[in-house]
Amino acid sequence: MTIKRWPFDRKGPPKKPNAKKLLASLAAALSLTAMQSTAAVEPLQTSGNQILVGNQAKALGGHSLFWHNVPAAGSLYNADTVSRLKNDWNSKVIRAAIGVEVPFNSENTYIGNKGSSLAAIDRVVNAAVANDMYVIIDFHTHHADQVENVAHDFFNEVSSRYGHLNNVIYEVFNEPEWCGEHGRWASTIKPYAERVIQTIRNNDPDNLVIVGTTCFSQDVDVAAADPINDVNVAYTLHFYAATPAHQQPLRDKAQTALDRGAPLFVTEWGTTTFTGDGFVDEAQTRTWINWLNERGISHVNWSASTQPESSAIWNGDMTYKHSGLLVGELVQQTNGTTTPPTGEISGPCDLHFVPAKAEAESFCTAKGIQFETTTDTGGGQNMGWLDAGDWVTFDVDVPASGQYLIDYRVASELGDGRFRTEAANGTALGTISVPNTGGWQNWQTHTHTVQLSQGTQTVKLVAETGGWNLNWFEVRAGEVCEGADCPCEGAECPCPDCNGTPVKFEAETFVAMQGVQLENTSDVGGGQNVGYIDSGDWITYNGALPASADNRYVVSYRVARQPSGNAKFKIEQPGGAAVYGEISVPSTGGWQTWTTISHTITIPANANGFALAAIDGGWNINWIEIKPATTQPPEPINPLKLQAEDYINFNDTTPGNEGGAHRSDDVDIQATTDTGGGFNVGWVDAGEWLEYEFFLESPDFYAADVRVASDQTGGALQLQIDGQNVGQAITVGNTGGWQAWTTKNTLIGDLSAGTHTLRVYAQSGPLNLNWVELKRTTPAPATSCFNIAEDRLNVHLDAHCTAGSNLQYNWDFGDGNSATGVATSHSYYTSGTYTITLTVSDTRTTDTSSQQVTVDFSAPAGPVDFYGELMVNGNRIHGEKTGEPAQVRGMSFFWSNTGWGQEKWWNASTVDRMVDEFKVELVRGAMGTDEGGGYLHDASNKARLQAVVEQAIARNVYVIIDWHTHHAEDNIAEAITFFSEMAQLYGHHDNVIFEIYNEPLNTTSWGTIKHYAEQVIPAIRAHSDNLIVVGTRTWSQNVDEAAFDKINDSNTAYALHFYVGSHGNHVRNLAQTALNNGAAIFASEWGIWPNNNYDGMNADDWMNFLDQNKISWANWAISDKVDPNTGQLEPPSMFNPDGSLSSNGQYVVNKLNEYAAQAPWREAIAN
Repeated sequence: MTIKRWPFDRKGPPKKPNAKKLLASLAAALSLTAMQSTAAVEPLQTSGNQILVGNQAKALGGHSLFWHNVPAAGSLYNADTVSRLKNDWNSKVIRAAIGVEVPFNSENTYIGNKGSSLAAIDRVVNAAVANDMYVIIDFHTHHADQVENVAHDFFNEVSSRYGHLNNVIYEVFNEPEWCGEHGRWASTIKPYAERVIQTIRNNDPDNLVIVGTTCFSQDVDVAAADPINDVNVAYTLHFYAATPAHQQPLRDKAQTALDRGAPLFVTEWGTTTFTGDGFVDEAQTRTWINWLNERGISHVNWSASTQPESSAIWNGDMTYKHSGLLVGELVQQTNGTTTPPTGEISGPCDLHFVPAKAEAESFCTAKGIQFETTTDTGGGQNMGWLDAGDWVTFDVDVPASGQYLIDYRVASELGDGRFRTEAANGTALGTISVPNTGGWQNWQTHTHTVQLSQGTQTVKLVAETGGWNLNWFEVRAGEVCEGADCPCEGAECPCPDCNGTPVKFEAETFVAMQGVQLENTSDVGGGQNVGYIDSGDWITYNGALPASADNRYVVSYRVARQPSGNAKFKIEQPGGAAVYGEISVPSTGGWQTWTTISHTITIPANANGFALAAIDGGWNINWIEIKPATTQPPEPINPLKLQAEDYINFNDTTPGNEGGAHRSDDVDIQATTDTGGGFNVGWVDAGEWLEYEFFLESPDFYAADVRVASDQTGGALQLQIDGQNVGQAITVGNTGGWQAWTTKNTLIGDLSAGTHTLRVYAQSGPLNLNWVELKRTTPAPATSCFNIAEDRLNVHLDAHCTAGSNLQYNWDFGDGNSATGVATSHSYYTSGTYTITLTVSDTRTTDTSSQQVTVDFSAPAGPVDFYGELMVNGNRIHGEKTGEPAQVRGMSFFWSNTGWGQEKWWNASTVDRMVDEFKVELVRGAMGTDEGGGYLHDASNKARLQAVVEQAIARNVYVIIDWHTHHAEDNIAEAITFFSEMAQLYGHHDNVIFEIYNEPLNTTSWGTIKHYAEQVIPAIRAHSDNLIVVGTRTWSQNVDEAAFDKINDSNTAYALHFYVGSHGNHVRNLAQTALNNGAAIFASEWGIWPNNNYDGMNADDWMNFLDQNKISWANWAISDKVDPNTGQLEPPSMFNPDGSLSSNGQYVVNKLNEYAAQAPWREAIAN
């Protein structure tokens, strides 16, 4: 349960517990659109020089809107803007910069139009709450002290409206001026702030307040020396990264403030100079954000707008500018996400008149690039961080059509970089390869000849592979030769005919196909890709292949795949008579997120085309490129030893070769004293890997020996062949020294003939690697065995005791059902003795084993035996066995959420105590979902729920599986998956009731609730016809609305929730209206709160109403929760902290025992 900010509904984790405040704000809250869930974000609280989120020190990253009074900026004060920032960049904070008294667009300022200004704030606050974001309400002025009366009016308005929300932060003075006038802090800003803060505290006693400092919020060190006396105040720091005075000198001032104990919040920062315009200084921007992240300082960027200045994040068409992509990346970095920047950015777009040199930073548009300061001659910036598919455009003016030389200034620490130059129409003009130049700032010039037409035109550079930097390119007259066979490569000379030109087949140019479809692609170059591929589909291409001396080719494929895992396809002779090779398509993260994969294969000399045949579906392809292989395959040998230092690709997490031997890249290589000498790879740590290519002349079964050493705890290595894990992970312990070598081994399994890629992946370290040896071996025959474990409802089977390799597991449960996999679980629905058979097989042998299991579903007598399944009949809920109204009563568990302190109750023993001691007929499992620590964040909540469900079934009482949330419509797919699983597991038990929506908010319409329910209910009905309960508007009070527009399902009732201290005749009248209109009601949650009103008339009135109408109920809650702010027991709790019954608990238990004495099912058993 969340706090709902109504004085009668506070039964969740305490976020803002001041009861006086809650009561005072009730009347205003009834009319506010911002009265929504408030537990989605943790409260912010200063502690020393930190701002704690919940109780954790961490930074938050976000965005600031531009002055709201500027019309173009004000139009972005809406839910779409806020949602986009959250969805694109996981922005955690949005700042509403409310212009107060400025002379520009004064008619729209707060003073000029208070109503529209408050409406703008309302839209942004509502959107922030809906997106689980914080919102800064900013009194955006340089002269707040001159309009203090307005400030009091402003903050009285917003704190009374929104003070109940944890989301809200108040910024009382944006940027005081007074540079050099440090005394203004004590004489003007601080007294002003203290008076305005008191106005806020009259309505909101504890939300964070931020106060600006002198010199446009830079002199935080001055404020830190004379702090404001308030329970929750921080100080504003503003910077603009390209302004020299805002760089290290300002960071030094900020550090002084921190050292003096002042908490800081950067409510405004920019990537440019303080003017908001000019070049984007990536280097200083990154330095600043790293500095803030290291110190846990939150920040919001200026500005989320389309203003015609460099610091704005959007162009006029709402595409991202250079600054916008950089800011988004850094906001994600702060907030713990690492999605790479996407979308296009715009640059200065200088026009270059040939002959001319185009600096990288003079680009027009680009995608995927970033900039940094260069140490190359001439200074400025270079572009880098390029990946395959990234691109950049420049405008040039060519004086006459003809051949031109283009010199490119490039650098790379990796090598194997490649890009092509394209004309505006997409025609390729030429390709440049970028070698390893010795470092990211070690520059070389590479040249080729291109054909250009006369006139002004756009030139596009497209990265075919990544890992290179560009500082500039220069276009001049002349021609240059290129290609591996050109004797004068890089010189100006007549260019001979160079062989080995790759042939590219665009995917859409197939001549025949089966099953596939075409769609437009967003990949570089546009056009169409082939997609909608299923297993068995194929596509055929015709065309001559390039000449190859040995018929060996490197074939590259441009592919995309959204699902996780890999999918395979074959390249083969059209018709499938001969298969040339197979390759796996990895998950790229999206159907239009492209990557290039390749392998080396042999294609007959007379081939005039090829076909691709899908082994697995679920992948897209944009093009295929075929070029002659430049290296001969290794000779097949057995055993095949791969020396660690002979890798063809790698990932190393530390720069440089720490061993200093053999190679100059980042892999750490040293001389080894192991037998045979040579080198080993050392300093191997988690996440690092090495790749090798090897060739097998014939298929066979293989094992691997791995030579390793470690002087510490060692680590673990996983071998992967052609992208798939093979064998068991190799565990390396302390071998006695870094050169004390030992050999570990694992079975790999069957490998096909041809070329393969081996990756040695370090799951953990540290360790050294000398070699990997692959050798043929004879596999052990398949041997079947398995172990059985049982719980209350399920049989769990584990076959890890089997022997053999690459085994297939097939289970027969003896009841007509089966399964696969090394371990599985199964539920039997009727008592009896069943024979379970496991068949294991490899490519050579098969073995079976069997065991018997006896299942007994007899249970102690209880209400489920008597009533059976609960069924809706008109406006009552009947027992299927009795045909009469069935009223059952019990207790609800408190939120299951991890970290909320009540998980200790979620176990079988609590169910036993409820049944035995308190005579409940029903328990309710309130599984938290979208709140912090809930199921959507921590799957262990489901295990807690299942323990309660299974024990309730075993004890023969009813149990409610409750999707406990106020925002179920936000997670429909997750709810469908969850309830489908629960219905499959438990839907055949009469005990189980499904509550699919706990408490919708008062702002959630019945139409929204009904739409959600109508999507989730079929997932349950596919497996179970058991009773379903659906929450209603206003925290499940408006059952009358549901009665007038019922859900079309024969066994659905509607949730009624009430708290006796606040909900009396009005809510009972709503319930009576629902009953009068034929709706069945289930009171799945009620409590004795507030004011401990357990002995008043209202509690008994409610019990009488429920009894008269045969309405079943569950009391909230099995809990001993103490309010951390007051130290007092929260009133709905059943237990005191010492385990004894609270006064509320005693009332409910007395009622349960009173009802138990009269329960018809108990009388039936007794008779």
